[in-house]
Amino acid sequence: SLVLFLEDNIIDLCKKIKGNVVHQEDSLVYVKEKASIKLACNYTTSNASPYLYWYQQYPGDSLKFILHKNKHSSLDSAPGFSRFDAELGKDDTFHLTIENVEITDSAVYFCAFS
Repeated sequence: SLVLFLEDNIIDLCKKIKGNVVHQEDSLVYVKEKASIKLACNYTTSNASPYLYWYQQYPGDSLKFILHKNKHSSLDSAPGFSRFDAELGKDDTFHLTIENVEITDSAVYFCAFS
């Protein structure tokens, strides 16, 4: 089994006062190797075209950029994350999908926007 940790966005916490919020429901997810997993991200913003991001963090390390997208651009992924994909939903969602999960995917995942 594999453990994936999700955390509420740490980048936009200060913007919550202005009505911008990112929420990740699950705090701990278990998945078997070779399976696929979808990590949920819901957001609320007054920005008509926000950039949405996913980051990965291993214990004791800094945040590592996975990918980002906005509604007017194609998905931009960092090298080494070909199994990772995300889709902007019409219902203000930006869920991350990891295909063929590996043990090295055990990490904390952050959803953010700007």
